[in-house]
Amino acid sequence: MDKNESVQGLTESQLLGLIPGRDAQYPNIIRGIGDDCAVVGFDQQKDSYILLTQDSLISGRHFIYEQDDPYYVGWKALARSVSDIAAMGGDPQSSLVSYGIPSGTPVAWLKRVFEGLHDCATKYCCPIIGGDMASTSSELFFSTTCMGEVTKDKMVLRSGALAGDMLCVTGTLGGSIMGKHLCFEPRVVHAKWLIEHGSISSMIDLSDGVAKDLFHIAESSSVGFQVDCESIPVSATIEEQYGDDRDTAVSHALYDGEDYELLFTVSGTQGQVQQLCDSFISQFDIPCTIIGRCVEDTPKVELWKQGNKHKSIDPGGFEHFR
Repeated sequence: MDKNESVQGLTESQLLGLIPGRDAQYPNIIRGIGDDCAVVGFDQQKDSYILLTQDSLISGRHFIYEQDDPYYVGWKALARSVSDIAAMGGDPQSSLVSYGIPSGTPVAWLKRVFEGLHDCATKYCCPIIGGDMASTSSELFFSTTCMGEVTKDKMVLRSGALAGDMLCVTGTLGGSIMGKHLCFEPRVVHAKWLIEHGSISSMIDLSDGVAKDLFHIAESSSVGFQVDCESIPVSATIEEQYGDDRDTAVSHALYDGEDYELLFTVSGTQGQVQQLCDSFISQFDIPCTIIGRCVEDTPKVELWKQGNKHKSIDPGGFEHFR
């Protein structure tokens, strides 16, 4: 690599590839880079693992200082990490919060952020026990590190999908920029319920969009997916805007990102998986939809219409440097 080359245009996968020793094996590291959380097991006699995840929230990228309610900036800062814990089947336990702000930041604004952080931490039993602060020249950022715990036999990774599994998603998709990206509810209870009641083989939370996050499962599990265009649950926001243009609505559902729903695969017949989805809906009054199936193929994702391949789905979604 040219020493003068910048990170402009590089994907997340390419940037991760620059980290030395990312695939090194360590006795206590059960899962390192490559999943929603790192998984650590210091005491092999225990029936649970420690989950660790970290997220950053940057002004101008993840929130707009001049327009967004600072309460929900705080909520989102922690809820993103809680969502990662949920996607592994775990329970949040504690968190660290670091932040950088300019000296001219109003105290009232920051206090409101802290209220959002506190309420999220309280609701999801994830107390803030430390962190760091720094002054910046102009930008504001918040960085959260969340620790959780998961029972060994209930942990779900991205790498367990098998040919024949059904592909499902909770909630509806697309248009999160209209508000959901700030005030979403991490699916902690919902993920644990699914794992308890179904044969969940892989799972991920939808932060970057189906079109990108599904490729994480495909690559980790070395499988392909057929996604059914007619089955994708489009949000009311997108339905209102593009109700007569299904292709555009589906594109938003696949690529918008920051839905923070659960995308998962389930082993079993279509009838069994549909029954699981129906029970989930009855339990939580939240949609749960079969949107495709896993196929024994190379890690690729295809969009199907009326039983026929329509097109290949590119691994789009959000990229930091594109």
